[in-house]
Order: sequence, then structure tokens, then C-alpha cells
Amino acid sequence: LRPVTCSLVHKHTFSRSSSHRTGRRIHNLVQSEYPHDEHLRSIIHFISKPNTDSKTISDVERRFSEVMESIVSMEPILEACQSGPSPTPLQKSIVAKIWERQSEQTRFLGSPKEFDSLVAAVMFAGDDLITTQLLEKLKKGFGYLSSTKNLKSIALRFPNDIEDIAHLMGKSQHDASSLSAFIKAATMTRNARLLNQLEKQLWESPDPHLLNQIINAFGQLGQPIDAMVIWEKASRLGIKNLDMYKSVIALSFNMSKYLHVLMLFQNMKKDGFAPDLGTYDYVLKCYENLKKRQEHLEMLKEVQQFIDMEL
Repeated sequence: LRPVTCSLVHKHTFSRSSSHRTGRRIHNLVQSEYPHDEHLRSIIHFISKPNTDSKTISDVERRFSEVMESIVSMEPILEACQSGPSPTPLQKSIVAKIWERQSEQTRFLGSPKEFDSLVAAVMFAGDDLITTQLLEKLKKGFGYLSSTKNLKSIALRFPNDIEDIAHLMGKSQHDASSLSAFIKAATMTRNARLLNQLEKQLWESPDPHLLNQIINAFGQLGQPIDAMVIWEKASRLGIKNLDMYKSVIALSFNMSKYLHVLMLFQNMKKDGFAPDLGTYDYVLKCYENLKKRQEHLEMLKEVQQFIDMEL
């Protein structure tokens, strides 16, 4: 896993259709929150624009500062601050102004949706000082994270603090992407204790892809026994897929458990999963190390048949 950078915090795949959807969502929010306020609607229009000259930026900043205290809900403005493939200078400035006001509070007083929008806008803007301040406020109960996207971005942005924020997942409707982000961050920081906590959560609703990810994580941390225990439990429950088999075969080979590799290989085929060349390579090496020449030759024929079929 590569070191975390701000570019990983909020990675967009921005297209014309996604731009249109974002614009429509912001438009609907503006219409519902500010149906008769042309002044605020004009400010949001400029915040959403990808290119704005310095004079306009200064003018919008001034106008926003004048009305900021009277705004009931910042959600449409915060949503506008997240539009585009990357944050603009105006978006960063507006987010900083909103955060300065909100950070004075010990607890966020707006709606849950507005709080999610605030966190998303702060993470999107990517200011190191503000994102760090946000993390510290979250640790003190500033607000409750219900957005899995926010959980994911915070876990990736602050891998060394994930134990402190993992409890935020407790009652949230987390999905596979947020759990995956925590597993990646725990692996990156070699945090076996958090991996154990996350593993317990995975069994509440087992997902083979996530179980495979945590098997590999324990393998990377040099704890193959823990990885194999997870595999054995998943296997007993009938939770298997091709990637899980490939992972445990690689782990078993690296532990020099060659007979176990051969057993896994046979079970893999019985369960209907087709080996790939990488798996065949492990099996051939096992036969070599076990000095089983005849079986090695027979497996070479099977590999050749596999290659011929692929071609």
C-alpha cells in the first residue's frame, strides 16, 4: 500500500455526466433552502464554477462574509464547495471561513446531513491544518459520522489515528468500502490490534472480499497463523472464493507447508475454482521441494493443457 497523500483523500473520476448530476443536486438544494434569495444563489453559482478570476474571488469572499452569520443551513454551499475534479481557490477559501466559524463550537449544531457535508468539504479542500483540526474535534465528540465516504477518507488521510476514530464506525451503516479503508490503514501502520477488532466486525456480515483482504493484511504483518485461522473459520462457514484460495496457498507455501498447499489446490478445484498460472507455479514448486518427480511431471502436463486452452 502506497503512503497516503492528499490526492488519495477524495479521488474523483469526473465526467460530463457526473458534473451534470452534481450540478443538478446543488441546484435542487439551493432551490429548497434559498428559494427567494438571489444573493446567496449567486454566491453558490460562483463557488461551483471551475474557473474564477481573482477579482471575482475577492468579491464573492466579501459577499459571503457579510451574510454568513445569517445563513441557517450551509449544506448547499458546502455541496458547492465539493463540485469539480479538484478544489478551486474560492472553494478552499469558503470552506476555511465556514470551518473557522464551526470550530468555535464544542459540538456541531446543524443537521446530520449538514455535518456530513462539512466533513466532506473539509476533506475535499485538503488543507492540512484544517483536516487535522477536524480530526481532533471528532475525537472529542464534535459530531457523529454517518457517511461511509467520510469514514473512508478520514481513515486514509489519518492512518496513524485510526484506532481513535474506529469507534465512529460502531453504529454507522458502514459498507464494504469504509471497512476496506480501515483494513488498508491498519495494514499500512502495522496495527494488528485494530485488524483483530475489524475482523470481529467482519463476521457480523461476512464478505469474502473483505475476509481475503484481512487474510492478506495479517500475512503482510508477518502473522500467517492468524491469517490461516480466519481462512479455516471462513471455510467451515462455506465462505470461499478464488482470491481467498490464492491467498492461503501463497501463505502456506511461504510457511513451507507444501503438503497443505497441495491439499488446498485439490479443494480449490473440487469447489469449482479454476487455478491460474501463479497457483500452478506454487504447486510445481511444492512437488520439487517434496522431491515428487512423477507428480511434478504430471502437473507440468496439466499446466501445458491449461496454457493451450488459454491460447
